[in-house]
Amino acid sequence: MLMNLTGALAVVLMLILAIAWLVRRSGWCSALMKDKTLLTVKCSQSLGQRERVVVVEVDQRWLLLGVTPGAVTFLTEIERDAESSETAAHPATDGFQQALTKAFTTKHRNDL
Repeated sequence: MLMNLTGALAVVLMLILAIAWLVRRSGWCSALMKDKTLLTVKCSQSLGQRERVVVVEVDQRWLLLGVTPGAVTFLTEIERDAESSETAAHPATDGFQQALTKAFTTKHRNDL
């Protein structure tokens, strides 16, 4: 009797683990959590083999970050406007370049 109970418990535990593995591999969890993300990468541009500049959205703010293998550096905050939220779904290199230029000129004006 005890062996049957132990065997049934082992089968149920293996079934739970198998279902959890399938759900994780299929991407159902990420689809359910899609709207609840804290951080969204809006745009990314490679500057070298391992260096990138990334625009991320955190709490309705856009941040420009420099990313290297050893560190992530805050560069500046970019203003969001109505156009930016529409083009965020289809980022273009020109838009990113303009935003980067605008961010650096704004930062340099504030430093003077």
